[in-house]
Amino acid sequence: ETKRLRPYAADAEIMSIAISFASTNFSFAWKHPKALWSDQHRQKLAELLISLLKDNTIKIAHNTPFEIEWFIWLLGRKVVNHTSWECTMMQAHFIDERKGKYREENTGANRYQGLDFLISQYFGIKFKHLFKLNKRDMASADLAETLVYNAVDTKLTLQLYHWQFQILKREGLLDAYRDSVLRQPTVALMQSFGVPVSQKAVRAARRRLRPK
Repeated sequence: ETKRLRPYAADAEIMSIAISFASTNFSFAWKHPKALWSDQHRQKLAELLISLLKDNTIKIAHNTPFEIEWFIWLLGRKVVNHTSWECTMMQAHFIDERKGKYREENTGANRYQGLDFLISQYFGIKFKHLFKLNKRDMASADLAETLVYNAVDTKLTLQLYHWQFQILKREGLLDAYRDSVLRQPTVALMQSFGVPVSQKAVRAARRRLRPK
């Protein structure tokens, strides 16, 4: 969980980190105001995170470029392992390309690729409303509530990955997904290297290039 959507604001921070594997799910505070880590403890955690991110263990996230971009910001570009990431949001795009008008709060994901929608669609429960968190200011959120929410989010993402994997396989879409998901770390690196974009110039170019 993060404070701010992107890691480039002056007060941007990672509030907590959650990891799930098999039947194990846990989360821990990072830079939440109520986190009590010493600098030495946080350095040790950073070393363990770097080791995990760089190895070939499969990492699964919902919106993988978002996760990688934050880790690049925190730990540097060398943590990016291009072949070890999977993305449940990209899986969902290959299964259902509809966009719709609704956008998921905070993430901007379209209705049919939002995590809460997908968990409801496949597992019959909307979970985000069960937690009373101010997603616009996670630094002020209760730490215990944040950690439970973060762990549940990660647990359900892992389950969603395996569910959607079987759908992709059954529908003959797995190879197409595999080809595309390899680009996700590159997208995150592009965002990290990036250059400021003038939205005014973008709009002007669109008007100029729009077919008449």
